[in-house]
Amino acid sequence: MSEIFQKAQTAELALESLTNEEYNGLLPFIEEIKAVQRQIDALLIQFDVADKCKNCLIGCCTPGIEEFLTEYYFFFLFYQLSEEAKYDIWRILQKNNSTEFCRFLAKNGCIIPTDARPYVCKSFLCRRFGPVQKLGDAYNEKFDNAIYNFEMKLSGMGYRLF
Repeated sequence: MSEIFQKAQTAELALESLTNEEYNGLLPFIEEIKAVQRQIDALLIQFDVADKCKNCLIGCCTPGIEEFLTEYYFFFLFYQLSEEAKYDIWRILQKNNSTEFCRFLAKNGCIIPTDARPYVCKSFLCRRFGPVQKLGDAYNEKFDNAIYNFEMKLSGMGYRLF
């Protein structure tokens, strides 16, 4: 079993062990992260970056990026996905990645919903888009804080995932 699969499995087991109260208590932290992600998305749309990224072959979405996907990220992802969407993620995780790109990168871009993408992906703002990178630094600080708050909430609940 791959390391990324094990991380996802650890997160799924932790998520399944939550009480309803704990589960619902995480929603404000999830929403904080998603709000920053939507701000980053708006910035990318403002500068017409989305299509350029989707068709880029420089390698931001390289297989090595997967090592930065943590148990916390998979917890965040699985928290918000439907069972059908989770199934698609698990199907991809079970396969060996034999491409030169991230396993989640498909022909039409990333298969992970936009507001559920990994921190490492969302916080990367390509140097090819100078104005975006400069403006994005402020969002990255907000993003760092939102992720930290989420991880501290989970840790405070006794879920130390790594």
